[in-house]
Amino acid sequence: MMLMHSPTGICSDFYVFKCARTLPADTPGQVDGFDFVQNDVEIGPTAFSGDPGNCPLAGILLHEAVHLTWGNLFSNTPEAQAYGVASGCFGDSCARPEGVTTLP
Repeated sequence: MMLMHSPTGICSDFYVFKCARTLPADTPGQVDGFDFVQNDVEIGPTAFSGDPGNCPLAGILLHEAVHLTWGNLFSNTPEAQAYGVASGCFGDSCARPEGVTTLP
């Protein structure tokens, strides 16, 4: 388990990133309701693949960290926000996958 401090100016909370070997093979990361309460981000093995064309680990972490914000929790478009922030920083490889309209 690795403890990382959030960037200055975003918030003063701590985030916990944990390896989640039980995530589906096509899910690099996730935040569920329990994770939100604890400020946890689950990261699966896919996030560490380093495959060209995939979102880099930093982009995946940023995407999932967006889900830990209150604004995202109460948003009508939480995935669009998370993909938008990650792709804005790390490029098209972190954009919403084609054909994905919503995620659970």
